[in-house]
Formats: sequence, C-alpha cells, structure tokens
Amino acid sequence: MKKQGFNAFGFIAIALVPCLIAMARPAEAAATIRVNSVKGLERAIKNAAPGMAITLMPGKYRLKRKIKIRTAGRANARISLRARRLGEVVIESPLTEAFKTSAPYWTFENLVIRGACRRDHDCEHALHIVGNAHHTIVRNVVMRDFNAMIKAGHGGKGKKRRFPDDGLIERSAFFNSTARQAKRPVTPIDVNGADNWVVRGNFIADFAKLGRRPELSVSYGAFFKSNSHNGVFESNLVICEWRHQGGIRIGLSFGGGGTTGAETCRDRDCTTFHTNGVMRNNIIMNCPADVGIYLNRSKKTEIFNNLLINTNGIDVRYENSDALVRNNIIAGGVRGRDGGNARSSDNLMGGTPYAMVLPAAARYLIRRLDGQEAKYPALIGKQDVEKAQAWVRDAQRWVSSTWLGSGTILIDELYAEPGKLDFSLMQPASVVDRGTKLRMVKDDFCGRRRGPPAPDLGPIEYGRAPCDVASMPAYLAALKTAGPIARKP
Repeated sequence: MKKQGFNAFGFIAIALVPCLIAMARPAEAAATIRVNSVKGLERAIKNAAPGMAITLMPGKYRLKRKIKIRTAGRANARISLRARRLGEVVIESPLTEAFKTSAPYWTFENLVIRGACRRDHDCEHALHIVGNAHHTIVRNVVMRDFNAMIKAGHGGKGKKRRFPDDGLIERSAFFNSTARQAKRPVTPIDVNGADNWVVRGNFIADFAKLGRRPELSVSYGAFFKSNSHNGVFESNLVICEWRHQGGIRIGLSFGGGGTTGAETCRDRDCTTFHTNGVMRNNIIMNCPADVGIYLNRSKKTEIFNNLLINTNGIDVRYENSDALVRNNIIAGGVRGRDGGNARSSDNLMGGTPYAMVLPAAARYLIRRLDGQEAKYPALIGKQDVEKAQAWVRDAQRWVSSTWLGSGTILIDELYAEPGKLDFSLMQPASVVDRGTKLRMVKDDFCGRRRGPPAPDLGPIEYGRAPCDVASMPAYLAALKTAGPIARKP
C-alpha cells in the first residue's frame, strides 16, 4: 500500500509540473516593466525590485530632475535599465547629473545619454556611481557631452563609508561633440578608490578641456586613482583627437592627475594612487600634446601589447610608480620620471623617452611670446607674434614626428592607413612573432587567441583571421550617433 501511495503521489506531482510552469510565466513577464515617459521611468526606478528589467520604449526622454537609484539588486537577480536596441532611446540631461546610483547589481544597457546643458561646465555626469553600488555594469551605451560621463567614488561617512567595487564598462562609446569650456575635470571614465574595475572594448574620444588657458588644460580619456586596486583597461580604442583638436589630451592612466584630498582615497591613504593595474591590447591614438599612457604613483603596473600611435609614449612618474612594459608598439618611448621605475623590454619604439619634452618646450615658447607686442610696440606687432607662435607649432609637429621625438612617421609606416583605422600590416618582419609569451595576454584586440610559436607585438595577432578595428561595435555606435561636428562661436 505504501508503494502504491508513493506512486500515486509521484504521478500527481508530475502531472502538475506543466501547470506550475504555466503559472510561473505571468510572474516572469511581470519582471519586465515597459516605460514610455520620464514620469514612468522615475516611478519604475523608485519601485524597482531584484530581477526586474526596466525597458524604455523607443523615443527621446528629457530629464527634469536627477534620478536616484537606491534599490539593490542581487547577484542572481540583477536590476537592469535598458532599451531593446541601441539607438532607439535617447535620454537628454540638462542637469549636473543624469543618474546617481548607490545600489549594487544594476545593469545599464543599450542607452544613449546626452548632456544638454547651456554651459559645458554644468553637465558633469551621465552616471554617478557611489558607495554601495558595487557590481555595476555599463554595457553597449553611448554617453556624450558631459565632463565625466561615468564617475565612481566613495559614499557614506565613518564606518559606513564604502566604495563601489567590481564595476564593468564594456562595448560602449564616450565622446564630446566639442572641446569642453569647463573649470571642472574632463575625464569620460573617472574611477576613484574603487577596486577591481574592468574597462574593455570601448571607444573613448574627444575629451579635451579648454578653459581659460587651453595650452595648460590637461584631460584624460580614463583613469583609476585614489588608492584603487586591480584595475584593467583592455581592448579599448582611444582617439584623443578624433573630430576636433586642442588642449592637452592623455589617453589612459593609472593615477590620473592626483587626488583632491584624503576623503577621496580608499582607507584615507593617498600615498599610492593605484596598485596592480593592467593595460593590455589597447589602441591609443592622436595624443600629440602629451603621452598616450601616464602612471602617477601607481605600483606594480603591467603594460602589455598596446599600440600607441601619434603620441609621446609612456610616462612613469614618482617614486612609488613602477611598471613592466612589454610587447608594445610605441610612438615615443618609455620614460621613468621623478623617481618612477619603468622596466621595458620586447617593445618596438619609434622615438625617444624624451619625446614629451618637445611639445612641452613648444608650449613654453608660445607662452613667452604672448604679450611681446605690448612690451616692445616699436619693434613687434601682434601679427609678428602670431607668426612666430605658428612657426613654433609647425616646427614642433615636424620634429616630434621624426625619430628625434615620437617617431610617429616610423610607426605609421608599419600600417596601411592608421588614420582610417586600417592596421593591415605593411612590415610584417617588425611585428609578427616578435613578442614574448605573457601569462596575462592570451588573446588580442579582436578576442582571438595569441601565438604560437610566439605572439605578435602590439594589440593585433596577425597570424589569425583579419582584425577589422573600424568595425568595432563601440566605434560604429559613435559614428552613428555623433552627428555633424559642432562649431561653437
């Protein structure tokens, strides 16, 4: 009898399975919230729950107030804010910040977020990630026309002070339609004190800050700083000057330009700005006024298989900065400065470690020429000063491109048309199988396996199928959404 009872119970349970599945389907559908207005967006975020997908319907959404995200997702039940396809939804923000999140396990996907402030200075962040907002994912988005599109840093006070660790930014585009007229820092990806961030497969461009003295205004494409750890930049395309020029633009950095105080640093310790950073398989281009990679008080850094073209190389600065630099192709050289220690091997370099001195010297001469017509009005006119400054700029550009500076002319000759992102190899013997096998570099810019017998130098492995940089999804998204080049009066 017991055996028959067990069989009967099992039969009933099996029969009920389809009913249970059918009952579960409406609950799954309810986890997707469709939104078609700004008010609906605000309401959905306020009422979000773990596992929910907030999907914006096609259209333009102009925010009226900052949207704050406070509801936490879970590791197995993330909350997402998304469009079905990139380009269907444009969020316009005339605000200092569009979104601010202090909650973990959120994903932002397929969105275009555009700054729409009357003054550049006012549009700070598309997404501000603070405090407990760990495990944030930003994927397949376009963010443009902000000073710092993504800013991540501490939140809370005292024992509740936290940093948003374990972030991921991938396959996204960040650029500005004009050089920013702003007093605030201009850095599309600005991570302070947060550990274990990964930035990969992104397009980052046109991040200049002009301000009152453009020749002294320094901006960065992306950096990790403020005593952060274990940051990774991989397979990104960084074009400092893409559709406009001006200012001093630096590609990628560990340490950035320093910190603003102990409150921004992890453990309130600002003696080191980053530890255990990795840069691999990145392409960094058109940073003629400064270096492509800059380390500022950054320990135990690995810089592997990158391409720096039309830059002034790599700067490793201050006593607690040290870097292992291998398998790179570099316009310019590798320089340890102010006590920085750079161990360099197996690289192809077009210029000298002092390439960055030339643009700095030119900027100094141009500043010294300012106002000479007022000082010596009988001898010098305004036109004379402008002609002299133009001559200094032209001379610096030419000398910098030769082996005396960055050697960009020599690096250019390796490729078919690097200006058009055609990195078809013209001099294979200089690159193919010339690298050293590295444990930290198993694939290339296009995600293909490295070697054997030995890996190629730079970000592209030429022994595999073609790697078309110009078809990179993030770059194509930028082209599609950039529109005409904006001209400011």
